[in-house]
Amino acid sequence: MLQKINRKNKSQKNILRAALLMVSASLMLMNFACGGNPSMQKRSNTNASPEVKLTAVERDIKSMQTANFQYIFVFRRKDGGVFDGEDRTFLKNNSPAETNRFVLSDDDKAVVAGSSFKFEPEVLKKLGERFTIENFSAPEPGKNTNVNQANDNKNINK
Repeated sequence: MLQKINRKNKSQKNILRAALLMVSASLMLMNFACGGNPSMQKRSNTNASPEVKLTAVERDIKSMQTANFQYIFVFRRKDGGVFDGEDRTFLKNNSPAETNRFVLSDDDKAVVAGSSFKFEPEVLKKLGERFTIENFSAPEPGKNTNVNQANDNKNINK
């Protein structure tokens, strides 16, 4: 009879061990299934599209485009130097009076100008004698807007 009790206790212990093992395994599986896997997170982060960092000039150009200026030009000194007071005065005095906005950009090495009024060729020629000019203006209405022929980022000084 004592052996029957011992066998019963052993079988109950085995059943209890098996149940505990199954509960432990289930909890571990649930933990892995619900928790983030760091290696998977790293891989998914590398697949995400990288954030585009804009330069100061690019941000200022976008700002001018957002303000719906039709004519946007970036002026730089030909020597690549910093704009001084004389350069700024020359630029403002020789630009159309209707020019809406001038923004000093790129650590004072560029001025971004935005206007709703056209810069006439003779004005651009005079400014081009002193500065390099990049044209970021919207295509003029009625002209071919083919990407290859658009004014985007065209250097006027050729």
